[in-house]
Amino acid sequence: MATVSFRAVNRVFPGGQHAVRDFDLDVADGEFVVLVGPSGCGKTTVLRMTAGLEDITSGEILVDDRVVNDVEPRRRDIAMVFQEYALYPQMSVFDNIAFSLKLRKLGRDEIRRRVVAMAGTLGIEELLERKPRALSGGQRQRVAMGRALVRDPKVFLMDEPLSNLDAKLRVQMRHEVSRIQAELGTTTIYVTHDQVEAMTMGQRVAVMLDGAIQQIDTPQVLYDDPANMFVAAFIGSPEMNLVRARLETADDGLRCRVGDQTLPLPVSVSRRHGALASYVGRDIVLGLRPEALEDATLVDGARAAGAVLRGTTTAVEILGAERLVQIALPGVDVVTGDLLESAAADEAGEATEAARPSSAVVGRFGAQSEAGVGAPVEAVVAMTQAHLFDPDSRLPI
Repeated sequence: MATVSFRAVNRVFPGGQHAVRDFDLDVADGEFVVLVGPSGCGKTTVLRMTAGLEDITSGEILVDDRVVNDVEPRRRDIAMVFQEYALYPQMSVFDNIAFSLKLRKLGRDEIRRRVVAMAGTLGIEELLERKPRALSGGQRQRVAMGRALVRDPKVFLMDEPLSNLDAKLRVQMRHEVSRIQAELGTTTIYVTHDQVEAMTMGQRVAVMLDGAIQQIDTPQVLYDDPANMFVAAFIGSPEMNLVRARLETADDGLRCRVGDQTLPLPVSVSRRHGALASYVGRDIVLGLRPEALEDATLVDGARAAGAVLRGTTTAVEILGAERLVQIALPGVDVVTGDLLESAAADEAGEATEAARPSSAVVGRFGAQSEAGVGAPVEAVVAMTQAHLFDPDSRLPI
């Protein structure tokens, strides 16, 4: 096991694309860290530079406090599992797992001991004599992991290893990968574009955009206290509703004007956002998780509460225990994650197709909701859960 540190690491490709920008990160001995972000954000480039498969333009990567920038990949003692399993089709499972050990010229008995032990950890003991073509996707993934881990590497790198599996198997393998990593205690850096995968697997998660880390913390902190609007929109499924609003004074405090509707701000929220007073009369961005919106017909005394949004239902997803209801709010500008990614690319000087602004929010309604497509709907808003952002800096107020 080992620590891994990145010190102001940059990667600029020959054509001028700045793929990784001033990347700073410390991964503790035995830690499971996930890099997550949209396609093209630089996460796989970070992994490849760590493995020595990609050159570093500037900065340093250290493994156990040793700079490895110029160390050959095979001498870094780092194992990597790719999106494609890349198993040798003519070899048995046993020989695939044993391949790296044979290259190191270990004795036959030691090779068998290690392979059998690793197969036991992975739960594939009965598959050792089979060929890859006779395996399911999940079984092939276990073999690819076994081939990398049997070397007992200092660091384990995984590049979207579950993306080729079906949805049910992905859920199962998330648990398996986490269990195996915890059992072996190998320092692991895992790359994915799937924020649900990142949240359920990582001890810490680094959210990336345009080659830079936007925030790194535990999954719960990322969800509860996002560092900026991009993290707020990216973490969570469905994503946080980010609605442009105007902050106004009211008889008993402050309120947000959303289109021609108003939402009172609880005193607890005003106190939590110390600089809020300076935004009175100005535009802000109001962030609301879908679970902060509930069908008013399911809430006692909803109208008396005052925090209600009225709109038209444009889509309903019935999920059994709940319903995801999309609500169109006329004249309201809703900022989407795609819009934030497009803006970031424009600021970086990269060509991008402009994302279209939306006027719809999503509520996570109870299963008893009878909201129907095309019908008017009232949603009670739990404003105690509100997040407030500066529209220009995109940072919390």
